[in-house]
Amino acid sequence: MNKIVLFLAILLASAARAQTFSVTVLDSLPDPGIEAFPINVSGLPSSIDTIYGLQSVCVNITHSYCADLYLRLISPDGTVIPVLGGIGGGDDNFFTCIDGTAALPISSASAPYSGSWRSGKLHLANNSQNPNGVWILECEDTYGADMGFLQDFSLTFSTTPSKPPSSIQSSNLPIVKLTTTTGEIVNDPKTEVYMQIINHAPGIRNYTTDIDYQYEGRIMAELQGFSSPSNPKKNYDFNLIDAAGNTIDTTLLGMPADNDWVLKAEWTDYSLINNALTYAMARKMDNYAPRTIWCEVILDGEYLGLYNLTEQIKRSKKRVNIDKINPADIAGAALTGGYIIEMNINGDPGAWNSAYPPINSASCGLPVEFKHVYPKATTIQPQQADYIKSYVDSFENSINASTYTDPVEGWRRFASESSFIDFLLVNEFSMNYDSYGRSTFMYKNESKKINIGPSWDYDRGFSNDPNEGWVWQITHLGWPFPNWWQRMYDDTLFRHKLACRYKSLRADTWATDSFHVQLDAMKNNLSEAIQRNVATWAELGIADSTAWFDIIESRKDFLIDRLAWMDATLLTSTYSLPPIPPLNTTYCAGSAINLYTSPEYTYNFITGPDTSNFTPTQAGNYIAEVSDEFGCYSRKYFSVIDNANAQFSLTNTGGLNYTFAPIDITATTYNWDFGDGITATSPNPIHTFANNGTYQVQLTTTNASGCTDTYTLQLNTLTSLHETPNTWTLAPNPANTQLTIQTTSTEPLLIQLFDAKGRLLLQQSSLKPTMLIDTKAYPNGTYMLQLSTPVKVLGTSTLLINH
Repeated sequence: MNKIVLFLAILLASAARAQTFSVTVLDSLPDPGIEAFPINVSGLPSSIDTIYGLQSVCVNITHSYCADLYLRLISPDGTVIPVLGGIGGGDDNFFTCIDGTAALPISSASAPYSGSWRSGKLHLANNSQNPNGVWILECEDTYGADMGFLQDFSLTFSTTPSKPPSSIQSSNLPIVKLTTTTGEIVNDPKTEVYMQIINHAPGIRNYTTDIDYQYEGRIMAELQGFSSPSNPKKNYDFNLIDAAGNTIDTTLLGMPADNDWVLKAEWTDYSLINNALTYAMARKMDNYAPRTIWCEVILDGEYLGLYNLTEQIKRSKKRVNIDKINPADIAGAALTGGYIIEMNINGDPGAWNSAYPPINSASCGLPVEFKHVYPKATTIQPQQADYIKSYVDSFENSINASTYTDPVEGWRRFASESSFIDFLLVNEFSMNYDSYGRSTFMYKNESKKINIGPSWDYDRGFSNDPNEGWVWQITHLGWPFPNWWQRMYDDTLFRHKLACRYKSLRADTWATDSFHVQLDAMKNNLSEAIQRNVATWAELGIADSTAWFDIIESRKDFLIDRLAWMDATLLTSTYSLPPIPPLNTTYCAGSAINLYTSPEYTYNFITGPDTSNFTPTQAGNYIAEVSDEFGCYSRKYFSVIDNANAQFSLTNTGGLNYTFAPIDITATTYNWDFGDGITATSPNPIHTFANNGTYQVQLTTTNASGCTDTYTLQLNTLTSLHETPNTWTLAPNPANTQLTIQTTSTEPLLIQLFDAKGRLLLQQSSLKPTMLIDTKAYPNGTYMLQLSTPVKVLGTSTLLINH
């Protein structure tokens, strides 16, 4: 390339005033590629900062498609400063200045660009470096078939330098600090970055100066997405690695351990909550959808704004839970799964195309394209690639056949109907035109049918007329959508099941209030951070946080209208939800629950058995469900609470005198029956028996939840079933890590350890008079020990464990 570079360094004023340095280039730009153009700066102060520093970069560029153009400034100390990128479209020239003091962002302008606008991160230059030396303007064209020409450019330094649009000292959200170690994060390949996460307990603020990190380590990061790398605010895809560079699985911000994550900028979604909201409502359907946690991100000391740490779609027990397939699995059952494929035209090579034209073929000349996600295209074996293609082809052939509704030979033979119903409903309440044939995943487990999902990529949803109709019928004109959805909807059985599923959801987890509660929680959580995000990214066109709050409220209105349209379309049928008996909101452990109403229904407890009768013994939250053959279901929620614990110990204090002590000292009532006609209600009674004999001593307790329990211990005052204290000893008590039990008994012994709720934790036998019990595994607290022979209880004693 012939270059004519004429340096014109013009000193316009003294060092205390503005100084502009210009260079005439008159050179074409690579197509595609990167070209660097130098400019010499001299005569400035030895340090530039927020008092005196870089104010603007002005360029005169002609280009036939400026959206492909990225400009970066490299300062003498090597700092890389983004100037602009991904701005405009075709035939958009830049005769403009990027000025840190400009009132409006360049996104507010339109082509041809002229005048002064705010964009980029010019303030990064003002880092106290010495500005005298060679600066470089780096111009990158990311796509071929278009031409560009740089006429000239200039740098201006002044007493009104570019400053950070926003900063952060602390946050109610986690703070993620990223520090590049090998260079700028680019689209490909991945770059090593050091990551530190500050996240204290709920209610404790996180400060950027904190050094007690919840996570600290190395990652390999790159820009994420197909179109999003051209956005000013980038998405970052990263893997966690160890010191040797190997990927490691670790939990981040409380989410299940893995190594593959995404920091989502949500740039195209002004509300920033589309993905998080949709994933949350998908999970309420008892399906997997990526978990997300809001955080604020700092990259190389620069505040980037509000991000959503998101699980990447991948095979994992806590994500897409399918079988692992190995290179050797090329035959038999192992060949049948698991697989993850994606429908998405994103520039990466496809694995194969559908044999059937898309439903919108009149406006879209692209085929429906499939890609390998798991196994990756680089590692999948030919037999495996042939198998999954053949299986998807069989599904497509069956759904396009005249017999496609046949319950045995039709499309249900190859596909999980329930997954397609749920996927449809999620995409329809969100009106997501970026799905069905784009950012759409499918997976298949070993010897199972193909499932569609999980849900992914909703940043462009919630933006059309909520009364417009079904999204799969009103598709994006330029992106290929398969015709599956129309074929399924024409199947009356599918439509019945679709209406049943939707009706059941609307009566429960998809009630309108459920959506609004989710939105309100997100609004409250982000109300502080959104102010910093708005100040940092004025390009979004959102004036302040009040405007963002208005967007969230408008999302509520959208959902009201959209759900009303879906109600009117799907709930006009006469399909009835199965009857479910009235249930209590709480039950004591051990209570019997009966749901049976008719043999035509299926019964399920979550968690619990798939039967109509259930006697839960474990405390917790449960769901009772009654469903019919079409998937219509009714649910009731209830809690099971622990019973009272009536176990007690007794001590002979001499003669016929005894003291009694309950294990549970939190009960609300104590009713003692000593078996001799005498009762008591105090927690720790003292009782003297009139005569020697055998007595059935019984205690009934009631806890604060109203649950009762009864425990009976046989006491023989003559033979002293409960031996006097000096016949067996515990040492030490409280116990730390080990307990020693000694007794004078010569019979085989059985020691049992119970917790404060009466649950048996340990049962250990011995033929020796000395027994050792390891107490390290038990938390600090009060326990009960019971020592027995094969024919009698020798006694009980309270034990304290304190590590």
